[in-house]
Parts: sequence; structure tokens; C-alpha cells
Amino acid sequence: MPKKELKTVLETDAQELVSIPEVTGVGTGELPDKTPCIIVFVSRASHSVRAGVPSTLHGHPVVIEVSG
Repeated sequence: MPKKELKTVLETDAQELVSIPEVTGVGTGELPDKTPCIIVFVSRASHSVRAGVPSTLHGHPVVIEVSG
């Protein structure tokens, strides 16, 4: 099955991601190799955040970025 479009993933899953404590927002970006990814912005990268945020979502890589 093909991956969902990133825009669709954000529309359907953003609310669940931001409900994770310390998650402040979500967006899209690119990995260093230009692969599209989902960015999850957090106030701090605690163990509970790392445990709660998936490494992939609907086939797309997820990156955690500390935004302060």
C-alpha cells in the first residue's frame, strides 16, 4: 500500500501528536538525504517524549526537534 501524503498524515494525526506531553507542534521537513519527514517539535527531548513519539508514521520518518 502506498504511503499517505504528508499533508494527509498531518491532517489526520497532528492532534494526537500534540496531545503528547511536551510536544509543542508538528510540521514537515526533509532529512539530510532530502527524504520528506514529519517533524515533531518538543519543549525538551525527555525519555517520555521519545517513548511516546513514533519513529515513523504511515511510512514517513519522524524527527524530534527541540524548539525550547
